[in-house]
Amino acid sequence: MSADERPRSRRAGWALALSLPALGALELVASLWFARRTPRADAFAAARPRIVALRREADGAVVAPRWLEPVARMTLGEEVLPLRDVARADESTYGRLLQISARGAALPELEGFRVVHREDLGGGLVGEVLQNPAPARPTFDFTDAVGAGRAEIAWVRGGERAPCPWKTGLPAAAPGLFGHPAMPPDRFVCGRMAWQSVGVTVHDDQRHLPRRCVWSHPPEGGHVSLVFRDVPLGHVIHGHLSLHWTLERDRPGTPVVLSVLVDGAEIGRDVHRDGEGWRPFSLPLGERGGKTAGEVELRVSSERADQRHVCWEADSR
Repeated sequence: MSADERPRSRRAGWALALSLPALGALELVASLWFARRTPRADAFAAARPRIVALRREADGAVVAPRWLEPVARMTLGEEVLPLRDVARADESTYGRLLQISARGAALPELEGFRVVHREDLGGGLVGEVLQNPAPARPTFDFTDAVGAGRAEIAWVRGGERAPCPWKTGLPAAAPGLFGHPAMPPDRFVCGRMAWQSVGVTVHDDQRHLPRRCVWSHPPEGGHVSLVFRDVPLGHVIHGHLSLHWTLERDRPGTPVVLSVLVDGAEIGRDVHRDGEGWRPFSLPLGERGGKTAGEVELRVSSERADQRHVCWEADSR
């Protein structure tokens, strides 16, 4: 290093040494500023009477931004933020939604909704009643039917059909980090292991958002059969399907196939490949659409069943 370069090197070293404390102080100030701008639990508690009143004007409630949802739900409770809203599949079936927002935040998926009422709730919170310009009108919800035990479930392998009996009051089974989602106490039992069952649970998608869905891990060399009788048919079977986010990320398995049969005839299928995440599917019913009642069978399968942690939701609309 030359004599001219040494002073420049020392100045650069001093500049770096002096900048580190300044950056630390700036980070501290920024964290305090953001902490004070974020509504706390007591802000939701103070606004709760007005939020409850606004909730009566809507079909559901959401929180913006979504990372603030746990604080809001802890304070506002199931009355305002039921699991059905927090772990919703999407917003298409809501006619009106109450959006509880902090500091002007808004959910991008509600961009097409129209504001019909807005008020300042205090503490940095704003309540907005939003109108969906074209809400979907489901005629039958398959997820709800499974949760109520109103389906015939079986594992089918090699032409042999093994019924999965409906059982209630079982111990909830939650394996922990990176395992399958919690199995509900009321579920269809297909095998000895907790994951060898069919029931309504909540799993996290590729964006770590909760999704209420039907756990339907397929058996090796076969498929899960879910039969629903006397279904008032709409014109499409609409739904979503995904796997646990770690599987979507690592892409370790074979595609999952969800087939839909109406009165014994297949009307379509959705093929889900690892990495696609929680995405919608829509299978037209064609000439079978609009029937007063029909038998619908959903089949879930994969070429290899290992790590096929399938969870789906669907309705007829």
